[in-house]
Amino acid sequence: MTAAFHYLLLLILIPTLAIDLSSSRKDALRLPSKPSQKQKVNIALVYQHYANRSKAYDKAFKEVIRKINDGTSISSLRRLATKYTFGAVDCILPTGMFLVKDVLNCICHTIVKNKVALVIFVTASETYDSTTSAEQYFLTLTAYTGIPVIAWNADNSGFSFGKDLTPFRIIQMAPPIEHQIRFEMMFHSQLDTSNVTDIDTQLEELKKSQSKIVLLYATTAQARAIFDVGFVAYLTYNALNLSFKYSRLLFCPSGGRTK
Repeated sequence: MTAAFHYLLLLILIPTLAIDLSSSRKDALRLPSKPSQKQKVNIALVYQHYANRSKAYDKAFKEVIRKINDGTSISSLRRLATKYTFGAVDCILPTGMFLVKDVLNCICHTIVKNKVALVIFVTASETYDSTTSAEQYFLTLTAYTGIPVIAWNADNSGFSFGKDLTPFRIIQMAPPIEHQIRFEMMFHSQLDTSNVTDIDTQLEELKKSQSKIVLLYATTAQARAIFDVGFVAYLTYNALNLSFKYSRLLFCPSGGRTK
């Protein structure tokens, strides 16, 4: 989860890095000046209260912020620590259907009050019900403030965003229902799903190739089933362990077999 937050922050902050790098060569011969005071930048994490996940979200988010400030984050974000100090702001919404009052309190009393520069909105629900409409209301109202939003909501319906999201400054990481339906229709129109008896043969051929497999979206149950099959076919991380074991057998300095 920490890696996911690293990726989300990198998406929104990479333009800043590009600007800094373009001017570094011009100032390379100048004498070092007195270090300027770092600018404080607040980032808000908005999520619903879950018994088992809220603490995990909060811990992963603050761990990423700490690593960026310490300069121990991934290389693409380390330079930010020389100019900025990032602060973490939490806004926890009620579980399930939350009201207009909850949204206004979060935006006015937390996000705007703390002068947040970026909002990360995360949900873990995969049910499409009244909660989905409440989430869309929050995203719409937050967009009116002009603050950029990175949303990772698994039950994203996208019904209220028929237009391009660019003017709203919203990046939707999870595909909306419309995109999921289009993919399913394309999948069934191009593939014959009635005959799946040769799936093992296809996986063996895939294992021999250099292709990389990227799982774009799946529910928890679907992802577990996919990774179980991939594990048996040695298409997941266990393939690395197997490859390392074979390399030891082939390149053992003593010429003997290792256990």
